[in-house]
Amino acid sequence: MPAIRPHPLPEHALLAKYANGVAYTDCYITDVPMRVSHAAYVEAFYTTAVFKLERLLLAWFVSRPSSDVQARRLAAGELDSFAAWDVEARSVNQLLMCDFQGRTRSWLMVAPVQSGDQATTRLYFGSAVVPAANKPTSNAGLGIAFRGLLRFHKVYSKILLSSASSRLARSTFGDRDVHDDALGLAGPHIGAAAVTHDAFLIRDSSQSAACAHAFRWLRRSHLPPPVRSAAYQVHPRLPSARLN
Repeated sequence: MPAIRPHPLPEHALLAKYANGVAYTDCYITDVPMRVSHAAYVEAFYTTAVFKLERLLLAWFVSRPSSDVQARRLAAGELDSFAAWDVEARSVNQLLMCDFQGRTRSWLMVAPVQSGDQATTRLYFGSAVVPAANKPTSNAGLGIAFRGLLRFHKVYSKILLSSASSRLARSTFGDRDVHDDALGLAGPHIGAAAVTHDAFLIRDSSQSAACAHAFRWLRRSHLPPPVRSAAYQVHPRLPSARLN
């Protein structure tokens, strides 16, 4: 698994405006030994097997389906919404997304780092959770549910960043360099009814373990059978992930 570590938010980060003591904010980083464009990172992040599972759940529960094509267009700056999120702000190397309820923010940034003669890119992933409009303006006022899920959120954030990093590191995605802003990732469209698995195969053990853990959670949950069946198709080769 790539080394994932917490990091202070850069002052110029689009997410930094929420680091005011009112909202919860975090930031995680990892370095990859290659040049990676922001568009390549955004697309890889939203098309990992782990995030596709989240997209599936969003399609089912809140009727917000999404596809890999939409992820590519979001990364290229051609879309201002994706799944349950809308673009709040962009810059050359940053993307700040806001969920449709206005309670959370997701932030992605890339930056070159000096590492001898090796071209290296630092990948940033951060989140913010803001209080509801009628709640006290303090971090403690974010609610019991938030505090209960905070540990899971931190682990999940690391899994997402690790998955994106691994996807970038192992691939030129059809002989296209990861620093090419025209990067395209082969993959199926995700809908509420079905998910195909051809482009979802996980090649490294860290992602396999992460997905197995997620599927074990799904197996214990009370999701409707169609969702559980579709989720299984994401990675049918994981014996521990079988849901039926």
